[in-house]
Amino acid sequence: MSFSLFIGFSLIIVSDNMLVKSGAMLKKARDSGYAVCAFNIINMETVQAVISAAVAEKAPVILQTSEKAITYAGLDYLSSLMKVAAKSPVHVAIHLDHGKSLCTVKSCIKSGYTSVMIDGSMLPYKENIKLTKSVVAYARGRATVEAELGTIGDSGNYTDPNQAEDFVRRTKTDLLAVAIGTKHGLHKGKVSLRYSLLKEIGEKIHIPLVLHGSSHLKPGEIKKCMKLGIAKFNFDSDLRSAFMQALKKGSELTTRGRRVVMEDPREVLGIARLAAQKAAAEKIRLCSVRR
Repeated sequence: MSFSLFIGFSLIIVSDNMLVKSGAMLKKARDSGYAVCAFNIINMETVQAVISAAVAEKAPVILQTSEKAITYAGLDYLSSLMKVAAKSPVHVAIHLDHGKSLCTVKSCIKSGYTSVMIDGSMLPYKENIKLTKSVVAYARGRATVEAELGTIGDSGNYTDPNQAEDFVRRTKTDLLAVAIGTKHGLHKGKVSLRYSLLKEIGEKIHIPLVLHGSSHLKPGEIKKCMKLGIAKFNFDSDLRSAFMQALKKGSELTTRGRRVVMEDPREVLGIARLAAQKAAAEKIRLCSVRR
C-alpha cells in the first residue's frame, strides 16, 4: 500500500555552503528587530523538517543538539546531517545546546559546530565565570559562545541585571541566555514572565539575548520579548510533540473503514516529518516579523 507522503516535502540544496556563526546572525536580528529560531534536532527527519521550513520562509535558522541527542545519535552523524542542511539558500548555524564541559565544547567545534553553549548556570557564580572564560578562550575565532546566568524552571533563580553586566564584561561571552520565568518542556499552565527584568538586563548589556524554554510561549509573549532584546528563541518540546503525535497517528490509518497498519517506516516518518515542518514554520513566521 502506497501513500504520496513525500510530495509535500522538498529541500532545495545549492552548491554554496550557507553555514555561519550564530553571533553575526543574531546581532543582525537584534539590530533589525526580528529574532532567529533555534530548534533542537535529534535525527534526519527533524533536521529535514526544520531546514525545509526555514527555506520555505526564507529565514535564517539555528540547528542545535543537546548532549542527550549527541549521546543518542552520535556527534559525527548529527554533524554530518546538519552540514548537509547548511547547503541551502538560507543561513544556518550549528549549535551545541546546554554543553556542560570544555571537553564537549571542543569535540563539537572540531566536528564543525559554529556555535556552542556552555551552561554553568548551576555552578556558583565565580565558577560559572571561570568555566565560561575557558570556553570563550578556546572558541575565539572558531565559534560563537553562548552562556547562561540564572536558571530556567521553578527554582525562581532569575537573572540579576547587575550580575549579568559583570558576567558579560568578565567572560566576553557573545550571547547570554537569561532567566525571566520560562520553563523547559510544554506547560499548559500560565507562565509569568518578568518583562521589567528583561528590560533592565537589555539596558545594561548590549549583546544578543537568548530565551530558553520558549515552546509554551504565546505569540504575544514572544513579540514582547523580541521588543525587549531577545534575538534567539529556543524550541524543542513543541517540535518533538508535533513529531510524536503524527508518528502515533501515522502508524495506523483508517482507509474506507478498514484499519491499515503501516509497515514501511519511511511512510510513517514522512508523516511525522511534515508535522514537525509545519510546527517549525509556524515559529519561524512568528519570529521573522520585525517588531
